[in-house]
Amino acid sequence: MALELRNIRAGYGSGTIIDIVGYSFEQGFITSIIGKNGSGKSTLLKAMDAQISYEGSITIDGNEVSKMPHGERAKMVAYLPQHLNPVAMSVRTLVSHGRFPYKSFGHNLTKEDVRIIDEAMEMVEVANLSHRQVSSLSGGEMSRAYIAMVIAQKSRYILLDEPASDLDIEHQIRLMEILEELAKRGCGIIMTSHDIPMALTYSKEVLLIENGRIADDGSPDEISKKESLKRVVGVGVERVANSRLLFDYNLIK
Repeated sequence: MALELRNIRAGYGSGTIIDIVGYSFEQGFITSIIGKNGSGKSTLLKAMDAQISYEGSITIDGNEVSKMPHGERAKMVAYLPQHLNPVAMSVRTLVSHGRFPYKSFGHNLTKEDVRIIDEAMEMVEVANLSHRQVSSLSGGEMSRAYIAMVIAQKSRYILLDEPASDLDIEHQIRLMEILEELAKRGCGIIMTSHDIPMALTYSKEVLLIENGRIADDGSPDEISKKESLKRVVGVGVERVANSRLLFDYNLIK
C-alpha cells in the first residue's frame, strides 16, 4: 500500500510551485521532507491531501485522492498544517472530530470511538486538558491537542507540517516517539521539518526539496554523506557515536 506521486504540478493561481516526476511513500515508517522556506514543502503536503488542485496523479492503492469523497479520503490521509486555529471548543470535542469520517450524520460516538479518543489524548498528554477551551491553550498545548485529533482519525497516512515547531524539547522528543510508535503500527508518517538532526534521527527516508523539485532522496545515513543536503539547506550533518546526545546527527558547516 503506497501513496504515489506521478508527474505532479501544483501551485496557487497560475504559478507552479512544485513539479515532481514521481515518488512513492510507503506505510510503516517516517519520511521527512527537508528544504528551505518557499521550496514547496507545504504545498506538496496540501496537494497530497487534495486541499489544492494539481496536475498529474496522486493515488493511494491506485485511488486518486482528489476524486475520493471527503470522508473516505480522511480515512486514508490526515493532514495537520503548521499554523493552527485557536477554535472555540473543548480539547475533547476537537479530538472527537478525528472520528467524524467514520460516523453517519447525526450518529453518536460509540464506545470504540471514545476508547480511541481517550487513547489519543493520553498518548500526547492532553487528557488533563480535556475540558479546557482550545482557544485558552498555549501554543504547545494546542499543537498537542491537534496532534491527538489526527491520531484519533486513524488514517493510513499522517501529513504533518513542522509538527514540533511550537513544542518544548521534552514534548518534541515525546512527539517523535509517538510518531515512531504509529509507524510501527503501520501508519505512514510524512512530515516537513527544519530541525535536521531530529528529522534524520527518527526518519527512515529523507526527501530533499529544492525549488519545487526533488533534489535527492535516501536514508538518513545516505543523505548525511551527500553534498546535496548542504546545497539544498546550506549546512551538512555528521553522524555521531555518543549515546548521551539527543540526536544521532550534528550540524556541520
